[in-house]
Amino acid sequence: MAELLVRLKDNTHPDPIKDLRGCAKKGYVITIKPDGWKWTESEGPPNFKVIKVPGVDPSKLEDLLKMDIYDPGPHYVAFAQEFNLHAFGATEEEAVKNLSVVANEAVKKYADKGLAVTYSVRVEEVPRQLTICMRKKKIDLDRLPSDTVSEATLREYVTDT
Repeated sequence: MAELLVRLKDNTHPDPIKDLRGCAKKGYVITIKPDGWKWTESEGPPNFKVIKVPGVDPSKLEDLLKMDIYDPGPHYVAFAQEFNLHAFGATEEEAVKNLSVVANEAVKKYADKGLAVTYSVRVEEVPRQLTICMRKKKIDLDRLPSDTVSEATLREYVTDT
């Protein structure tokens, strides 16, 4: 038998990015454990509910744990190795511009001492992915008839997010 720990209410954060990245919503399956798992008190109401699915290997329900991955595309990092500085940007130009702000402060410190300094800029494209805690599926807890259901019944109440 599989036992599913499911969120009973939305967890929220005022920052929309943090809300997407780390706040489980009502109906999200948090984890799946084998029959007889020893749940703690904090893994029960008011935040969570355990749903039992008799005769089902937990691995058969792992699709309920899949999350969306948001790929905002590459971003760029510009380096001024002479000063051990770097800065990020959505474009190469933005990375260089952001680096110049920081590097020019370092150059000014040397100039104030009468020293002329130059620096070279190297820009690299780096991949970036944000894991969004939005599950691809959730369980409609308002309609689920019982806390112990067959896999077929459970699947009737699983919806795409």
